[in-house]
Amino acid sequence: MFKIRHMGCDSVHSSDFCLCRPKGFDFHLALYVKTPALFILDGVEQRTKENMFILFDRNSWIHYRGVGKEYVDDWIQLEIDEEPAISYGKPYYLSDIVPISEYTHMLLDAYYRGSQVACSHLVSALFSELALASGSPDITGTHYKALAGMRKEIYSFPERDWSVGNMSKRLGLSPAHLQKLYKDTFGVTCRADVINSRVETAKLLLDGTGLSISEVGYRCGYNSQVHFSRQFCALTGLPPSKWRQKK
Repeated sequence: MFKIRHMGCDSVHSSDFCLCRPKGFDFHLALYVKTPALFILDGVEQRTKENMFILFDRNSWIHYRGVGKEYVDDWIQLEIDEEPAISYGKPYYLSDIVPISEYTHMLLDAYYRGSQVACSHLVSALFSELALASGSPDITGTHYKALAGMRKEIYSFPERDWSVGNMSKRLGLSPAHLQKLYKDTFGVTCRADVINSRVETAKLLLDGTGLSISEVGYRCGYNSQVHFSRQFCALTGLPPSKWRQKK
């Protein structure tokens, strides 16, 4: 689960901007740096190019500064209670493949609306996309952006009808072709991913709201409470009511 403490987009600093925290922060810090900069990573100075994304672990060395006329970034203070899909302290130059700026601006909107559920899903989707794009030589294939965009919606709006038939029609693919592409790209079947998005959203709603079990299920795309409880229990080992009680 990912929780945003605070964040900002398009923050502009003067040319002499510098941040140095030898012991880091008590939160994780994600940066999307839109201008050239100089970072110290693993004790070595690295001049980074524009449109670079990087994630810093809690209480880790952080030192960076601007090197041009100004320094501009999007920044996110995060609490993370699971292993992120991407590596800490590693620059990612993938803005031509992954719409990082779109993600950060959607996150800012969700953050100011107070929707931590949407924030958590968007951060998870962004990290997953970065990990996939950096690890697969074929990730820039014809259908990748459409698949990734649809997957982002699946995790943002799990209550929608995400049947294989509807998804395949949306992308203009046969159901069989869609399922193969989806599994090859994300390492999980369409159906399993939809169920996971719904259960993850349900966990956040059960933990963070006083909604009834049936209302939580409905908001996650389930018209049957029995069906909701069955799928939730299959993934978590507990029925929704027991999950809420364990807190």
